[in-house]
Amino acid sequence: MILFQPLKRSPSDAAVVKMLWLAVCNIEDKQARERFKDTQKKGCTPCPGAD
Repeated sequence: MILFQPLKRSPSDAAVVKMLWLAVCNIEDKQARERFKDTQKKGCTPCPGAD
C-alpha cells in the first residue's frame, strides 16, 4: 500500500510566487486584525492611514 506518491512534476515558479504572496497577505491580515482588536481594547480609534 502506497501512502504517499511523489509529485510527477514540480510547481512552476509562478505558482510558488503566488503561494508565497498569499501567505504574506494572510500574515499581514492576521496582524492587522490583532492591531485593530488591541486599539478597541484601549478605547482608541485607529488613525486613518496609520498602517
